[in-house]
Amino acid sequence: MPENSTMCEFGPFFANSSNNDAAILKHCALNDEQHILNWLRSDDLIVLDRKYSWFRDIVNTLTRLCLKVAMPGFLHNEKQFSPDEPNRTRLVTKTRWVIESVNGKIKNWKFFAHTVENTSLPYVGDCLDIICALINKYHCPAIANKDEGHRIASQMREMWNVESPLQNILKN
Repeated sequence: MPENSTMCEFGPFFANSSNNDAAILKHCALNDEQHILNWLRSDDLIVLDRKYSWFRDIVNTLTRLCLKVAMPGFLHNEKQFSPDEPNRTRLVTKTRWVIESVNGKIKNWKFFAHTVENTSLPYVGDCLDIICALINKYHCPAIANKDEGHRIASQMREMWNVESPLQNILKN
């Protein structure tokens, strides 16, 4: 499978409170849906969205499967992040844009641009497979210039450890 491709799509899943994104991911991981565990290696990084606090429940499951988890920070009843947490959160958020760009490409198709009718549910999985195959074949990759991507990633990693001048003033 070439880089920058959508490897698989899972679903459809019934939309209710017990089928949130974290529960679906946990189900797919524990049941080895589409043999997903064969694609993953020990210490692979799984990048999650933090807008749902439910992902806290899946972190232990993924860790038991020897996977690393990255997600944007969450304040946990605090008033502000620790000094390094905003930089780490920015790194994770910038990594997620690739995922969100694929979601956007899928939603550009008229069928998925709006709420899917219940009568279409038996065909949703097939439609998603076809749309992802068409995106893989005919759309530009999310990362067109790998060298530039590596340069930006290196620069972001370097900046992660740089203390904010404002933080230095506040410390003193």
